[in-house]
Amino acid sequence: MYMEGKGMKNTQVYLSQSLRRVQQFVDSRPEIAKAVNGSEARKQLDTAVVLFDASATEQGTRARESRGEVNRRRQLETTLIRKYMTPLAKFSRAHLPAGPGLASLTPSAYALRSDRLVKSAQAMADAAQPYAAMLAAAKFPADFV
Repeated sequence: MYMEGKGMKNTQVYLSQSLRRVQQFVDSRPEIAKAVNGSEARKQLDTAVVLFDASATEQGTRARESRGEVNRRRQLETTLIRKYMTPLAKFSRAHLPAGPGLASLTPSAYALRSDRLVKSAQAMADAAQPYAAMLAAAKFPADFV
């Protein structure tokens, strides 16, 4: 059961724990349980505990899914930089004359993330179009740009 940590707010955790302790207290005292267990209050208590557990599970699932997406995005960003942008920039520095064309093919990807990184990579790919034949001659894959 996911209850600790950042998924549930502390007050939710404390309230859920308190309700569970009330259940345990009533269940451990037969003299009280007899009067309480058939009551509407006990049904509401049990329902509240079930709802808190379901909410905690849902929040935990969403938190894990979110972390998974963040990690997946980071891996894709790393792949974009290492497999495409960096090789293109290195090739450009080594084989193109200095000038605007070179500057557009050698951006720094440092501190670029998410949309800014994608936009920079797209602009870099657009700038590389005129050099597609040179890239193919240098054994870059045909669909590299």
